[in-house]
Amino acid sequence: MRRWLGGLPKPCGIFAANDRIAQHIAAMAQATDTRIPEDIAILGVDNDEIYCEGVMPGISSIETDLDAAGYDLGIFLAEAIAAKRPSPSIKLYGPSRIVVRGSTRIFRQTEPGVANALDFIRRHACTAGIGIPEIMTQMKCSRREATQRFKRVTGHTILDEIHNVRLERMCELLRTTDMKISAIINFCGYESEPFPKRMFLKRIGMTMRAYRVSHPDVDLTVTPMPWGGFETPRRQ
Repeated sequence: MRRWLGGLPKPCGIFAANDRIAQHIAAMAQATDTRIPEDIAILGVDNDEIYCEGVMPGISSIETDLDAAGYDLGIFLAEAIAAKRPSPSIKLYGPSRIVVRGSTRIFRQTEPGVANALDFIRRHACTAGIGIPEIMTQMKCSRREATQRFKRVTGHTILDEIHNVRLERMCELLRTTDMKISAIINFCGYESEPFPKRMFLKRIGMTMRAYRVSHPDVDLTVTPMPWGGFETPRRQ
């Protein structure tokens, strides 16, 4: 695999059959000083966090529609229990969403520590109290230098990135759970409701309640979001 990776034209992208293979590719790339994602971007399948979060940077992955598969399997088992002898069949299920991590997130320029900061924010953005001091620690520099380097690479501020990750998480919880909106806001790291509600309305174009009502069924259309990454409704 090392020889194969070394012989690939750079830059390029690799689509792995599953996250375990994607993690192995990432480990081999790092062992040969191949930069991820600047030289090789990696995309896996299954969104298995054991593999996706087990390397730096994290591995972007396609999350399959296991909700639909589980629903169909439940029907199949119910028919089997009722002695209806259902006929074996093959069904295909598409993606429910793409979870974007550092392995495919490419910027026009790089700065030391910014990749670590982005990875840290993705993992801990929903922790109450997280802010610039924690990111300064990850980047190993002063507050001023951290904010300048981060914005130079990403085009937005550290706080914008924290809110972006939280907003993406709120969208996911609204689509896939019946949690109360107040509980979702608290779960995503906000201590009060007015600000996140205003931010959601401004960036998504509708209230949190309207967003939940407008996403009752699965829709496999992958739509780029304004802050980067992708968003698709999931089956309730």
